[in-house]
Amino acid sequence: MALSLMGLGETLGRFCGRMHSMVDEHFGISVVEYMAAGAMPIDGQQTGFLAQNVEEYADAILKVSRMPETDRLKMAAAARKRAARFSEHGFFEDFKAAIRPMLNHLSLVLLAIVLISYKKMQLNTARVP
Repeated sequence: MALSLMGLGETLGRFCGRMHSMVDEHFGISVVEYMAAGAMPIDGQQTGFLAQNVEEYADAILKVSRMPETDRLKMAAAARKRAARFSEHGFFEDFKAAIRPMLNHLSLVLLAIVLISYKKMQLNTARVP
């Protein structure tokens, strides 16, 4: 059964936590989806409740399931905020910030080329009788 993006968010949001045991995942989009839905990631990477073996996963699941709702809601809000960094808008803003220094440098280089070309043109025009 295929879920829409909205349906996925609603489904994930029903859970207080989600286990993710994939090792060496290159990005972890599924963890970001959990966070965006407000579900606590339980994983072996760097987000949520960390676990490396069966016992640690079991402990983390118990911690999440026994967590007072007020604490869980605070963590869910923080998770949603962190996940927003990976939104389309977040990627666009990060991309702009990354290339801005290069564009500023390129603008100065282009300005220098234009000024040099203009100066050469003036010199060549001055030589023509």
